Amino acid sequence: MLNHVCWLCKANTGHNLVGEARFVGPEAGVRPEQLACAAYECSICHGISVALFPFRNPGSLSMPLYQFITTVRGDELRWRPSVTETKDYPDVPDHIAEAATEAYECDSSEHYRGAIMLARAVIEATAKDNGITTGTLYNKIEALATAGLIRAIIKDAAHGVRQLGNEMAHGDFVDPISAEESQLVIRLMGEILNDVYQSPAVISQAQQAAQARQQGGQQ
Repeated sequence: MLNHVCWLCKANTGHNLVGEARFVGPEAGVRPEQLACAAYECSICHGISVALFPFRNPGSLSMPLYQFITTVRGDELRWRPSVTETKDYPDVPDHIAEAATEAYECDSSEHYRGAIMLARAVIEATAKDNGITTGTLYNKIEALATAGLIRAIIKDAAHGVRQLGNEMAHGDFVDPISAEESQLVIRLMGEILNDVYQSPAVISQAQQAAQARQQGGQQ
């Protein structure tokens, strides 16, 4: 039984192998690189997921495929349908928050180029929303820092996102984007939104609450 987050009920629970694991595609089990798959049933909701596992030199397996696939961990497999995680960005203007959520969901669904391009767009939209509308994205990021809207360390990170996003926007798709790169970009996007919107909102709410307590004590 493999442990996995079910796409249907969202439970992190055991999944039981259903039927036989098999190689799929042309010349299954013969090509130097081959994809194996197996169906698994969620032990809670009984939804069916497909686990995918890429092999190199599948003919060299020392045990039957169905036995081998039971020895791997759930996090070593690619699951379809995948569980799409999401994230809200409170205190961020709706049009920017929605794009940021889409970027987060792209990363969760392993659409890494889409995640990076959306994150880049979120940074530019953030600058425009704060009255910084002229110049390149480089200039806009610099202006965000000059205005004190983002920290210096976040400015440098934003330029990293900008550079990766520029490559995607210009069609430079030769070099693959890793999951680690995409997840880092999404975290950096969140830091920028926190600096510009969320942290000031929390501070303002705290100040208002303190003023209300003070006024209540004077009455």
